[in-house]
Formats: sequence, structure tokens, C-alpha cells
Amino acid sequence: MPCLYSDIEVAALMIAAGTLRYPMAVATYRTLIGLLAVTSLRIGEAARLDDTDFDLRLRLGLGLGLLTVRVSKNGRSRQLPLHPMPTRLSMTGTTGGSAVNTAMGAER
Repeated sequence: MPCLYSDIEVAALMIAAGTLRYPMAVATYRTLIGLLAVTSLRIGEAARLDDTDFDLRLRLGLGLGLLTVRVSKNGRSRQLPLHPMPTRLSMTGTTGGSAVNTAMGAER
């Protein structure tokens, strides 16, 4: 059964992430927490994301974009619509690679 967090609980997690020692870790975990909260991704799905899974239109500010989740439950892929504002905020400060994979300790 999925665990649903209230807005207050998500905000508390974001604040707690802000206490991490390194700025990249703060940005990474805030991105991960926000992404999990608004998309209902499973942790393993989030860990497998990379930059190519985010539709380029998001970076150009042309409205809604898509997040492609590859090989999710039951081996299927799916696309999730993303609003541009939170996506722009969460992508700020990330350079190359995947912030989510960095948070999950995945090696590239």
C-alpha cells in the first residue's frame, strides 16, 4: 500500500533536506522528494531516471512536458505530464548526469 504524505509532511522533508552538508546533496534530495511527492513514482523508478527521461520542452519553457518512466511495474513504460514551474525549480543547479541517481547512489 502506498504511503501518501500530506503537504506539511512533504514540506518538512524538504526543510530537513536543506540541513544536509553539501549544496548538491540538498538540491538532489529536494528534487527527489518533490518528484516522488508529485508523481507517485516508486523509488526504483526514480533511481533509474536520467536526463533523457525529461522532455526537452520543459527546459525551453514551452508549457507542460513529459517524464518518461522506463520499465516500470509489469515491465511497461509510461509517461507522466509535468507542470513547468516545479520542474524548472527542481532542475536549477543540476549539471549533467541525474540528480536523482546521485541521490540514490547509482554509479554512472
